[in-house]
Amino acid sequence: MSRLGMNAITQRSTATKATYYNRFGSKDDLYAACLRREAERMRAHLVTAYESADVLGVSEQLEGDMLAFFRHAATNPAGFTLLFGPEAAGPAARIRQSLLDAIREEVARRVRRTLDAHHPHASASADMIAAMIIGVAVHGTYQAVVVEPTSPERAGAMASSFLIAAWRNMDPEVLVDTP
Repeated sequence: MSRLGMNAITQRSTATKATYYNRFGSKDDLYAACLRREAERMRAHLVTAYESADVLGVSEQLEGDMLAFFRHAATNPAGFTLLFGPEAAGPAARIRQSLLDAIREEVARRVRRTLDAHHPHASASADMIAAMIIGVAVHGTYQAVVVEPTSPERAGAMASSFLIAAWRNMDPEVLVDTP
């Protein structure tokens, strides 16, 4: 977006340059609005998927979560790239981090519930595990959507298989925070 001028933006739209400036103030404000819109779309999509999988077992939740993430990005590659592309600073970084924090909180809630049931003293590890799950989702999706396009089903299955194996083989000793 930062490489595209307002003239180029208005040429591709039905609105005038004055309309954009009146509505957004600047090209940077328009860019931030686009980022916020895409972040909210992704958050809403994922929270809906998480809620529908909430009653499933861990493996099924991981499968559903990965597939939801990959499918959303595959159906909206421009929005995914806007959020997770190479822009490393400014509004992109802040909005992306806010989105990732919201997703991590949802995933950690579910991880914590599972840990409480099986490893009562390990729930402090839920945020770290959730961050790792999200890392697989984001970086795997970037690879599958932007770098080397592949089907979201195949990529989601690969990511969920990887995470399920990690979950099943996790050493319970590393889950407990000992001084």
